[in-house]
Amino acid sequence: MDGIPNNAYLREPHADLPGKNLGVIRLTPERLRQAMFTIDRYGWRPAIHITGDRALDNVLDAYEAVNAVSPIREKRWIVEHIPLVHPEQMERLAKMGVLVSAQFGPYNGAEGMISSWGKERADRAVPIRELLDHHLLVSAGSDLPGSGTSNPMVAFYFYVTRKTGKGTVSGESQKISREEALRLATVNNAYMTFEEDMKGSIEPGKLADFLILSADILTVPEDQILSLHPLATYVGGVKVYSSPNNGF
Repeated sequence: MDGIPNNAYLREPHADLPGKNLGVIRLTPERLRQAMFTIDRYGWRPAIHITGDRALDNVLDAYEAVNAVSPIREKRWIVEHIPLVHPEQMERLAKMGVLVSAQFGPYNGAEGMISSWGKERADRAVPIRELLDHHLLVSAGSDLPGSGTSNPMVAFYFYVTRKTGKGTVSGESQKISREEALRLATVNNAYMTFEEDMKGSIEPGKLADFLILSADILTVPEDQILSLHPLATYVGGVKVYSSPNNGF
């Protein structure tokens, strides 16, 4: 398969950074476009993993080509990660109704991001505040190589404090409220999988899947969020886990 150079991955001035081996993008923009038409024809749903902003440009071009022929809003196509997304790209995503699956890369990776992209760009990495302000549906996840954790409290903590694992602040302007962070991990995740009618919130007619936590996640001091842990876990209204001597 014909390759294209690194500058298809990152926009200037970040393309082909000295000492950075970003490899080769093996799918040209035209072949990517063709692949999206094939995916749509078979009724599949893409969730493309994207780091570079120029790579997101290429994916958006391909999504828009399909959307012009067969609207994708109700199909809930996804983009994954997109830490370097720009405002005009958010507008393109919102116009098509594309969903954003986000993670918490700067929590453990802020120093590397600063080295690769510069502090200004690194501070905007994973810009959850801006994504929500552009009326995009964003979900929280742990699909993050090298994160060392699948603990959802880490993502919640980072989103509301923007503090890294080393205690520094990465992009304070991108903080969101606790209520917004909780929605990312519950209601919005259910919407991602077309299961919003059965899970994601505690309502009549839905599955009673819930945790009883060691403290109130909405009011506990922020420096205690990472120490929150389940006292009991219920699936479909049935208790499947109880920590010793907790009273539940």
